[in-house]
Amino acid sequence: MKLVYEQSGEFEGVPTYRFVAPKTLFANGTDYPPNEGFCPCLQSGIQNVSSCRYNAPMFISHPHFYNADPFLVDAVEGLHPSKEQHALFLDVHPMTGIPMNCSIKLQLNLYIKQVSGILQTGKMKPVVLPLLWFAESGSIEGSVLNQFYTTLVLLPSVLDYLQYIFLGLSIPLIITAAVLMARNKEKCSLFWSSNKKNSDTNKADEATSAKKLPPVKGPVLREARL
Repeated sequence: MKLVYEQSGEFEGVPTYRFVAPKTLFANGTDYPPNEGFCPCLQSGIQNVSSCRYNAPMFISHPHFYNADPFLVDAVEGLHPSKEQHALFLDVHPMTGIPMNCSIKLQLNLYIKQVSGILQTGKMKPVVLPLLWFAESGSIEGSVLNQFYTTLVLLPSVLDYLQYIFLGLSIPLIITAAVLMARNKEKCSLFWSSNKKNSDTNKADEATSAKKLPPVKGPVLREARL
């Protein structure tokens, strides 16, 4: 039984993906060739399961022939197919694939027609007659659901909010660090600028002093050599 994705939703606060039966699930081989293996077929919307019931003419379908050929619905009085009441679905968690909620609904039908030798079928037209339909449903609940919600919904949400909180707190720290770095850079530039000025001043003073010194005479040099 192949199911297809229909929509996103929630079950008790837990996000889910809903999968449903496609319209081709019980289609006949003419409308949907991959189903030819279940023929001999009648109208679309019912599946031949006679080989499972000692070759009795039994067919399964959705309740009230939902998603079936309108011919089957019109042939029996009192049928009112409805998606809400008769469609099957499976809700699974997107990350883990765990089924959270499901409802399987099927109908058992009998193909009847005129049978020679049985007077009660003398004027009966061939018809697929619904015998019964049933629904089986189940869902996660109780402590398991609470644990599931806490682990896969609550904690990720808290962590998601925390990352924005930490990001908000880090912005003032980044700004403060940038300001301090700018101030330190400014102080360093002033320090090096001051040192450079002092160095230039010292060099200028040394040059001026050198110019003011009297020239050294020869005898003095000779005496110094002695």
